[in-house]
Amino acid sequence: MRACLRALLVLSLAFLTLGPLGPDAADAEGREGHRWRKRVASAYANLDRARDRHQAALDAYRQMRHRRRVRGERKAAVLAEVDESREDVAAAEHRLEALRKSARRDGVPPGWLRLPARSSPGPASD
Repeated sequence: MRACLRALLVLSLAFLTLGPLGPDAADAEGREGHRWRKRVASAYANLDRARDRHQAALDAYRQMRHRRRVRGERKAAVLAEVDESREDVAAAEHRLEALRKSARRDGVPPGWLRLPARSSPGPASD
């Protein structure tokens, strides 16, 4: 009988030291996971928008070169848009990488940071 009581006492102490395992802990973890997934999805969406903008700027540049007579302010505007969009892509990639590093430091499970199906992880083409 005493062995059973000791075992019960040891098990109860073990459960107490593990921390909350009830629905509150699961809810808190679920909310935290939702926040990280939302942040990562937002970062990927920003990266996708920056890549789309850069691709549109490159298309405008190609069209300008095809016409061969674009000069002056119009040409400068197209070239400025290409440069700005390239910088936006680099900044969005940097923010995403900083978010990933922050998540690793905070011990976020890798599954919360997985790439959404609609994004592509490769660098933007020039």
